[in-house]
Amino acid sequence: MKKYIIFGVSQFLSDVIECIHANDGKVSKIYLNMPETAKERTLSYQQRLDLLDYEVEVIEGLGAFAPEDGCAYVLGTPTVYKNLIVEGVKKDRDITFASLIHPTANLASTVHVGEGVFVNMSATIGPNVRLEDFCTVNRAASIGHDSKVGRYSLIGPAAAIAGSTMIGKRSIVSMRATVLDRLVSGDLSVIGAAALVNKDIPSGVVAYGVPAKVVRENKERTFKFFE
Repeated sequence: MKKYIIFGVSQFLSDVIECIHANDGKVSKIYLNMPETAKERTLSYQQRLDLLDYEVEVIEGLGAFAPEDGCAYVLGTPTVYKNLIVEGVKKDRDITFASLIHPTANLASTVHVGEGVFVNMSATIGPNVRLEDFCTVNRAASIGHDSKVGRYSLIGPAAAIAGSTMIGKRSIVSMRATVLDRLVSGDLSVIGAAALVNKDIPSGVVAYGVPAKVVRENKERTFKFFE
């Protein structure tokens, strides 16, 4: 049974742990990048760990991390600002993050999977798709042939991205959004839940609606906001 070390926690932690278990793995340690902020109607990371039938060591601070033989390294959060965790862990350390793909996901044989990619259960990824480093594809999302998802980007549950479509870096395509063929959504853009995108979306904006329209700039926010 392979041991996994997780960096950072979020509401997504349960999905990460489930995917580890589905790949016949076990969580060994979790390194916290910051104190958890309590949220209403949400389990804390400790409550989630209490549901496991084994113990997980939790360590505060990325600085305490030292590489371990025989362990795979993954992220515990899908936020588009997870680059800060990656940079913190890799500083002065020669390590590579594992990609984590749920066994129920359906990936074509020609899919490119970068470092630290997470593909959740029942996702479908078409031929020649490029999943760039540290992007997240959530439950039951669909990505059509010859498309690309940029570094650190997040594709939400049941989102549908058609063929030959480009999603920029650190971008979000929210739950059940639909992006039509041959479109481009720029870096740091956010497409709202259930939106229908029928034209290109510029970088650094928030767009939603049917059809999707740009409603405001996507102003840079702190990582803590997304935790």
